[in-house]
Amino acid sequence: MRSPRIWAESIFLFLYFGYATFSGSLGTISIIQSFRHYETPSLKARSGFAIATAFVALSCFVFKMIYAVAAYFWPDAIFTLRINQAAAIAMVVAVFGFMILFVPHHFVVHTMKLFQALRNLWTLHELRYLQNRLLVLCPPIVWEEPSWWEQLRNLDLHLFRRVISIMDSHRMLSGFLATAPTPSESMVVWQGEQPIVWKLEQFEEAQQLHALLTVPPNIEIDELHAHYQQVACQIRR
Repeated sequence: MRSPRIWAESIFLFLYFGYATFSGSLGTISIIQSFRHYETPSLKARSGFAIATAFVALSCFVFKMIYAVAAYFWPDAIFTLRINQAAAIAMVVAVFGFMILFVPHHFVVHTMKLFQALRNLWTLHELRYLQNRLLVLCPPIVWEEPSWWEQLRNLDLHLFRRVISIMDSHRMLSGFLATAPTPSESMVVWQGEQPIVWKLEQFEEAQQLHALLTVPPNIEIDELHAHYQQVACQIRR
């Protein structure tokens, strides 16, 4: 975009991009208001992307308004050139954003399912180390590790089973710690056909894991996954 040469041209450009900013703001507000009524994740994601694209387009118009004034008074200044470059970048990003919004909805749904599957796969991998540490402390919990192919075929089921196993281990640790004898180099924490004997290091690890795994009773499943992943990262360090 060349610099305005006369003051009338500068005013016209300022008013033109000002009107574009005003009308774009009204459109963005309507999108934000409609966002509240969407319930499905795919529509929420699509609406959120539309809002982000609209804000990028608005930033382009604002930069152009500033440029229309700066280019008339300071046409050779460096910041005038930078403002124009920022407007051009915002315009390119907005154009690509609006092009993506024309992608069919079913494609967006399948893409979100793919990302959700990858997220569940990563969560399953992250929780494996935590579960293995708990199984060492709680041998009565029986677990057969499925093959990777079986896990890929039904990620939700195996992620649910792994989370339930961690929750069961946490409850078992609560019972062990509540009835544990005085800490020593070797202590029996559970009497049965095969008594469970902890070393002092295992007792300290059990106390740490029990404290870290404690969560509010009404926690959402996604928050529970994230919390268990954080615990797994902490004990891996």
